[in-house]
Amino acid sequence: MVSETFIAYWGCPFPEHIKMDLNDMKAHYCTSVVLWVPECDLIFHPKSKIEYTLKYAKEIGMKVWVDLWGFGNITCHNARMSQFVEENYEAWQVGSDGKPTPIACPNNPKFREWFKRKIVEFIERYPVDGFLFDEIHFDDRNWPKVWHCRCDNCRKLFKERYGKDMPLELTEEVIKFRQETMIDFIDHLCTSVKECDRRIETSICLYPEVEVPSRFGTEDWEGISKIKNLDVLGTDPYWIPIEDRIGAERSPYKMRKGEDVTSRYKWFTRKVIELSKTEGKKSCIWVQACCIPAGKENEVYKAVVTAAQLGVDMIGAWSYMDYGFENPSDNPRLVFLELTKAYAEVLKIPR
Repeated sequence: MVSETFIAYWGCPFPEHIKMDLNDMKAHYCTSVVLWVPECDLIFHPKSKIEYTLKYAKEIGMKVWVDLWGFGNITCHNARMSQFVEENYEAWQVGSDGKPTPIACPNNPKFREWFKRKIVEFIERYPVDGFLFDEIHFDDRNWPKVWHCRCDNCRKLFKERYGKDMPLELTEEVIKFRQETMIDFIDHLCTSVKECDRRIETSICLYPEVEVPSRFGTEDWEGISKIKNLDVLGTDPYWIPIEDRIGAERSPYKMRKGEDVTSRYKWFTRKVIELSKTEGKKSCIWVQACCIPAGKENEVYKAVVTAAQLGVDMIGAWSYMDYGFENPSDNPRLVFLELTKAYAEVLKIPR
């Protein structure tokens, strides 16, 4: 049975609007809010957006999660607003073509320490029940012709592990190295949380790509599920491409051949549940509630109900009243109502 229903929230710096939005979520069967927090919000809106949102959500009985969205540009492929990356060129990922790209390398010691410090500072300052580490990835520029990362740190670690120079080709050893790098980095983030407060939950949302090799480097779901300090294993098998920075053609959110919404959510939900049960984790499925064309709003309802019927523990949705990009939902309110109609049903709340 579903125990928790999330909704992601971009938020705003206006307390009265925040109260209106959170009360709306609460009234529509969202048990938890996930606040997107890009690096710039820690500079410009630490009290008006972050602190007020989290405190008020707790006051009305909602569980509060935080998505450190775009930190180092390594979380969420559409984020490109990291101050750390802007100021630390030496920490950038480097492609097999020798060109740097503005995403921090998960093997860079300075970046890892910085990210840990930000987590600690956040926990010390704000009330938070959980952290969502969202769509962590290697850059996929010109994939598969070009792969990442081949920076000095990665080349050094590869040589220590395999006793030879890192090749330019995407060999089996390079594929394995990339997978192990991502497992180690996610473990680093989760451990950073637990070292501060073991009561705070940790969750990962993996791109819905499990092919080997994967452009993002996170295809070893089994290895990720074994991370000791990870509490929740999840994915977001969205079905409508998002017109964002990388474009709809390269979007990781699209139907595979022969899929519909129901079959897609069955496949990914079963995989997440199987691995979660094996490793004693909670399972989470994220449902697309953004970029929905008119006439397809009911597909949001179908995705929620499909995941719930298979026994997933938690369901999230991205996001509250849409978030735009180049193809926002035609009817954001109708999308929200279809979503929360399903939430009420899976939580077994009489309406």
